Amino acid sequence: MTDPDTPHGHEELGLAVPFTACASAGGPYDDKAFVGGFDCGVMHTEMRLMRTVGATPAARLVKPGILDQLDLLAMDNGYTIKRGETDPASGWVDVTFLPGGCEHTLLGDD
Repeated sequence: MTDPDTPHGHEELGLAVPFTACASAGGPYDDKAFVGGFDCGVMHTEMRLMRTVGATPAARLVKPGILDQLDLLAMDNGYTIKRGETDPASGWVDVTFLPGGCEHTLLGDD
């Protein structure tokens, strides 16, 4: 069975540690919402780290449902995103990060 949340060519990938907070594992949170939030959190952390060292995050395929949130996170960290082609097999969108968002000073940044 093909999982629509797994990019084409990576069907063998799975979670090393399950998201036990998700409904599918008996937890209280909707699976797709939890995964979307987790994905955004990972990318936000990467952008903050990259900003700190003066680098730009690598391009990647992302789920289309998080594009608008990712755009806001990128702007907050001093980047813009360029939306590329949609992978026809998975429906995921190619995203490239570029310097030039409206960087803010976040609490805890010194």
